[in-house]
Formats: sequence, C-alpha cells, structure tokens
Amino acid sequence: MAVSNTADLFFQLWNTFLFLGIVIGAVVFAVMGFLLVKYRAKDSTPEPEDVPVMGRLPAHRGHVRTLLVSVTLSTIILSVLIFGTFSVIDQISSVPPQCNVTPSPCMRINAVGERFFWTFYYNGTGTGAAGHPVLRVPTGKTVILDVTSVDVVHNLTIIEYKIKTDAVPGRTNTIWFNSTETGTFRIQCFELCGNQHWTMYTSLFAMDPTSFANWFRTNNNVTGA
Repeated sequence: MAVSNTADLFFQLWNTFLFLGIVIGAVVFAVMGFLLVKYRAKDSTPEPEDVPVMGRLPAHRGHVRTLLVSVTLSTIILSVLIFGTFSVIDQISSVPPQCNVTPSPCMRINAVGERFFWTFYYNGTGTGAAGHPVLRVPTGKTVILDVTSVDVVHNLTIIEYKIKTDAVPGRTNTIWFNSTETGTFRIQCFELCGNQHWTMYTSLFAMDPTSFANWFRTNNNVTGA
C-alpha cells in the first residue's frame, strides 16, 4: 500500500507504463521471431528481385497499410501515456475543490525554505508566528503546503510521497497530499542552493489523528516541534 494518495497516483501511472511496455515488447519480439522463421533464407532461396545493387536506386518496399497501422497504434499508445501523465500531474497540482470552502476541512501549512533549513507554519500563519523545523501531519486528512523561500530558489521534495515543487522568493507554489500510513518520511531540497545544500533536509512525521491532535494542542503556539 502506498504511503500517500500522491504516491499511489505515481505508482498507478508507473504500472501503466510498465504494463504497456511489457505488452508492446512481447508483441514486437513475437512478430520479429515469426518473421525471422517465416522469411529465413535457405540455400535454395533465390535473391529477391529488389535486392540492393551498387549504383542502382533501391526499389520501393512496404505498403501504405502497414504504415497506417503502425502510426495509428503508436498514436493510441502515446495518447494513453500522455493523457495519463498529465491527468496525474493535474490532480497533484490542483487543490481539491472541497478545500476551498470556509471553514475548510483541509489543513493548510506554510512551508518556508531558507539556507539551509525548512520551517513550517500551521493555520496559514507566516514567518512572524512560531514555526516548526519538522512537518507533522495527521493521516487521513488532506494537507495543503504553500511553499515559498526567503532567500534563493529551493525545491521542497517529499521523496516517499513522490511530490515536489520549487520554493521561489516572492512566489507561492502549492502542493497537497493525504497521508495514508503513519511513519517518518524524508523532506529534502532538490535545488542546488549553496555550499551546504546537502544539509537542507528534514522529516515529515505522519501521525495518527489522536496523537497529532495532542501534539498540535501542546506545541502549535511555541517554537519547535
């Protein structure tokens, strides 16, 4: 089972690519094997009439029907992959409509990048409020991350959740997810942002709702996590 809805979407898309790749590969090798056996040369086989000859233009080979079938199948397969990819990207990039009502059933958190650490502010509060160096979220609840930076361009990536977005000064990029399993997951900057870029990582703690509520009630108004 995937650890978040976004990871689940990623693996569904991956499985689609994998399935089509295996099927197409099997068909191609089967056709190649059939043609090699059927049209293999024998000692008694005469040279084909259209065999290439030095100094003579090669004769036209193939059929329009074969070309049309090949182009049509390739178009269908690529369309499925392109549509599936953009569908997943759109789902991950677009905040669910149910989160846009007031009061919202979703949790909104500001994620701020600064060389070389991350700070998370709950309830949509900004840098003037108490921040937390790690991200804690409850399972089963939609979490929206509004990501920005106060200095240079960073990139917030939650590796196991298969999501990432740039943290750009003066701009807010949004990603969202729903944790389906408790555990500790790695958050890392994937944009070279300075000589200590490699140290810019933290953790996401996915907690059961009761444990998160107790932590949130105790720690949301103090610095630290």
